[in-house]
Amino acid sequence: PKAKAKPYGVQSNIKITNNFSSSFAYFDTLKLYFEVPVMMKDPNASAAAVCLSADSTLHDTVVITLKEHEINNFSGATTAYMNWQPKAGEKYTITLLPNVFQDIYGHTNDSAVWKTEVTTAEKYGILSLKLSHSADIENCMIELLDEKGNTLQRRPGQEVMRFEHLKAGKYKIRAFVDANHNGKWDAGDFQNQQQPEAVYYFEKVLDIRENWEFEERWSF
Repeated sequence: PKAKAKPYGVQSNIKITNNFSSSFAYFDTLKLYFEVPVMMKDPNASAAAVCLSADSTLHDTVVITLKEHEINNFSGATTAYMNWQPKAGEKYTITLLPNVFQDIYGHTNDSAVWKTEVTTAEKYGILSLKLSHSADIENCMIELLDEKGNTLQRRPGQEVMRFEHLKAGKYKIRAFVDANHNGKWDAGDFQNQQQPEAVYYFEKVLDIRENWEFEERWSF
């Protein structure tokens, strides 16, 4: 007899993505991402994944912590945090065991194998900023931007700020006066005669290099 076809769009296994496909930042946490809510099928299981170094040495089995979060304003996606810190500069094979996770539809995960290489501190640059503002620097928000102007980091202003773990490339710095202390830039309100919050751009495009620390001063 012919096999019965599955209804269109129905999956028998859970779709999983991760943050360590080919390389992994040594300072980060290994994560698995799920588009739907999942749970550990057996909360008492002793292992969820097995990690082998390049010489096939068995490392400790990995404990996983789950956290539901919101994605695109819809609650329910889940991130799994793998509570194991690999060694910088090492290569690993990470094997996810089958049937560790189960979603709300009863689907479970297949086994999966990923190979990854952990970066080292020498692959990143550091930016140190010494700032001053005509009013109070602590009333400002400082933003680190990529070359296209996308915001990578946003922090409350301090006289000395340090941005670490920066990939080699070009960066910009922007600041705005956070007059209402809500942590974001406000465009103003014409009806209430409220001016847009003042914005400042550092005059240089910063060329960050691997294994270098850069210092800049900015008074605005």
